[in-house]
Amino acid sequence: VIQPDAVYLSSPTKSSRPSKFEITESNWERACEQALSVVASSYDSLAVVLSHNYYQMYQIDKPAMPRNEWPSALPFLLKELISERAIDIIADAVELPNSNKVQAYVLSRKILDKIVLLANRVQLTLESIIPEDDIWGDTSGELGNFLLLQRSARGHFRISAFVEHTIAFHRSIRSVTPPLTGVPSSDLQMDSLSLELQRSIDYLSSQLRHVQLHQLKVCCDDEDEKELVESLNYRLSTKVSPLLAEEHELSGHVLADTAAATASARRVNLYPDFLKPKKNLLTLKN
Repeated sequence: VIQPDAVYLSSPTKSSRPSKFEITESNWERACEQALSVVASSYDSLAVVLSHNYYQMYQIDKPAMPRNEWPSALPFLLKELISERAIDIIADAVELPNSNKVQAYVLSRKILDKIVLLANRVQLTLESIIPEDDIWGDTSGELGNFLLLQRSARGHFRISAFVEHTIAFHRSIRSVTPPLTGVPSSDLQMDSLSLELQRSIDYLSSQLRHVQLHQLKVCCDDEDEKELVESLNYRLSTKVSPLLAEEHELSGHVLADTAAATASARRVNLYPDFLKPKKNLLTLKN
């Protein structure tokens, strides 16, 4: 899991907390290399969960073609919305429930090439690159429709709405600077955050009329979550509760654990099959 603060490494055979490799001077490649060198000899395949800092998201009309053709067609369908050339991006999408639109994810081919190179160096087969926003929808267990206030260490506060576990709305709140808890002058900041949250909730209630979003979950690194939940419950009309009942883990740990638990149910992969190396076995005919 590549987050703004560190690379988190989880393996299916170890039940312990994912290992953490700090990112220094924004050099995520070095941290990723350190993480992969640790597991290189033990495993043969790799799945990467990528922080939202590394990809873009767009809502577009559902492509009029079979689902398996979307990854190769989407870069050309999105070319009006992006500054890069269609051949320089990778894209995949997931259908939005009760809608004729899809949520498209766009990744620069340069970032994909770096990840493929890192995996090849330690002889791991790269299986998938999953955007973190596709994982957050599964972090609340059975609850599929909910709002999420989330912040990763060294990141911004973000508000997202999930419908049937699929992200339908997201925005970053850059006007509020952490930490919000544990400091005496945080009331003004808390009011500011509550105002931004209420604006988003009001907007969503007018846009997603067929969906009831009555619960706001909170998962914010570097915060006293109990204090944050109490402050927001006091200020908002929506019910606020922690995303995880137990003591709060870092976002990278939550993503790693959820991705490992729901590996078979992934909706989006930014490393499509047509880009993967093909292996033709040597037969007499070949």
